[in-house]
Amino acid sequence: MSSVVADSSSGLPNGYYVLWGLTWIPLAVLTVAGTRTRAATKSEPHRLTSPALRTVHGISAVTILVIFLMPHIANHLTAIWSVDAHMTVMRTLRHIYRAELVQPLLVVLFIFQIASGLFLWRERMTVQADLFGTLQTAAGIYLAIYLVSHMIAVFVLGRTVMKVDTDFLFATGAPAGLLHDPRNVRLIPHYSLAVWALFIHLGCGLRGVLLSHRTSVSAANASAWGVVGLGAAIAATIIVSMCRLHIRWTFETLVELSHDPRKIGPLSCRR
Repeated sequence: MSSVVADSSSGLPNGYYVLWGLTWIPLAVLTVAGTRTRAATKSEPHRLTSPALRTVHGISAVTILVIFLMPHIANHLTAIWSVDAHMTVMRTLRHIYRAELVQPLLVVLFIFQIASGLFLWRERMTVQADLFGTLQTAAGIYLAIYLVSHMIAVFVLGRTVMKVDTDFLFATGAPAGLLHDPRNVRLIPHYSLAVWALFIHLGCGLRGVLLSHRTSVSAANASAWGVVGLGAAIAATIIVSMCRLHIRWTFETLVELSHDPRKIGPLSCRR
């Protein structure tokens, strides 16, 4: 991948951004062209031809959420307070999701989610979809590509090639960070869209489940938008902390400045 990155000092565009466009523009066109939008007022979700696969896909998703994703996202939220808090929680949670039997199970479940999700996406392209169906499909495709990229980064690049701990510092491109390296800036939309896409996918999926249990359309829609909004707030909080803005550091900085305003220069250089 690094071979496609142009030297930023030459003024040429960064190859990662070109690759981003070459990947997502065609997928967006395929998703929009393959699904005809209709008003989101139908009381029953469109019936696809593989209900068994959708059921197993959902069960697998719930298992991943309970064992890994919910604790993992909660762990990332603690970084808004401080990196130390994040690291402390992470070391505790790793005893669970990195256990000898649990980690291989999670990898298998993620691979199944990607494979089954791509199959369901292909099927979805053959039927009409409302706004929620289109959002769910687009978010699912993003998650599939993100998960492949993320697992390669963690298991291959981090653990095998670089042989480093794939912790918060690894994810945020230490020591430069996300904001101080042109190559790392691309990770800001990469991470934030992944978290938001997860909640979009879950919210739209929840709406389908609610409609199938005869919940009113207005209530189902409100539930979906609530999950989507929650995901946006969580994604924003996580990415702000990954850009090295932490409440504890901000509070301590303000306290130091209140005692000696002359420190504003050195403090502003902190990361």
